[in-house]
Amino acid sequence: MKTSTYEDLDKSMVLWFNQQRAAGILVSGAVCAAKAKQCFEELKIPVDFNASNEWSTRFKQIHGIRQITVQGEKLSSDTSVAEDFVLEFRNFVREENLSAQQIYNANGTGLYWKCWPQKTLAYETKKMHWFTRIRNNA
Repeated sequence: MKTSTYEDLDKSMVLWFNQQRAAGILVSGAVCAAKAKQCFEELKIPVDFNASNEWSTRFKQIHGIRQITVQGEKLSSDTSVAEDFVLEFRNFVREENLSAQQIYNANGTGLYWKCWPQKTLAYETKKMHWFTRIRNNA
């Protein structure tokens, strides 16, 4: 079995990676390396560490993590749900006596979601379906 030179760092990184994945956060290689440097400093290990490409490659191999490309969004085919929401929202606005200035329009949100990283890290044994849910809720 493959082992790591810095077991405490590996434990911290795996815990952090799992927390990010559970929260639906995309984790790029650069973000992972930056977090590794931060964890290394917090652990106060008395050697130099720069989260090199070699370290990153070995960390991913040891833990079965791979880089994948995030592609597109899945279009919803259930228009009746959207129509129901529009009616419900209009009723809510009327009942609460809200003006147009009191309502936030998230119409441009899709532009920002396209700014998300195009690549993320994931476990080799797991399929990636969660990012569609996250993007659709953005």
